[in-house]
Amino acid sequence: DGAVAGPPSGGGRASSSTAKAPSQEVTASDMNKIREVQDVVGDHFGKGFVLQCLIEYGSSVNAVVLAILEENLPPHLSVLPRDLSLADA
Repeated sequence: DGAVAGPPSGGGRASSSTAKAPSQEVTASDMNKIREVQDVVGDHFGKGFVLQCLIEYGSSVNAVVLAILEENLPPHLSVLPRDLSLADA
């Protein structure tokens, strides 16, 4: 009938991966935390990169800032482009 399926409804829990799927909405809280991190480390770090770091560090702005400034990111984050956008995260 040509109907386009929307996102699945459910509990909103991520699958086995902790990364947010591109189709998941980034919340206002996420955006505030991204801005807090960028205010300290610089906005040359893309919002998508910062979001992935926040996901890794349990949404802790302080932990993300420390890891970025100390260049002590886990390998799967170290390989991401620092200018990663939200659309590509």
